[in-house]
Amino acid sequence: PPAPGTPLPPGPRLTSATQVVDRLYSYALGRAPSTEERTIALEALTDSTRPGRMSAEGLADLLWAVLMKPEFQLIF
Repeated sequence: PPAPGTPLPPGPRLTSATQVVDRLYSYALGRAPSTEERTIALEALTDSTRPGRMSAEGLADLLWAVLMKPEFQLIF
């Protein structure tokens, strides 16, 4: 039976948009983002109404965009 509790300790807390982009690309695609990808991802993450802050909607959009990349798709 599964043991109660978390099987692994939580990762470090991500405090900046750059850290979020790096972690996402590393885990999802196994590589670092290109300069162009990083620029677009940072623009998507930042909240236009509060400069310098990340938005939940921006993160959701970025996750959707990365997971829909041809590199991530498995075609049988």
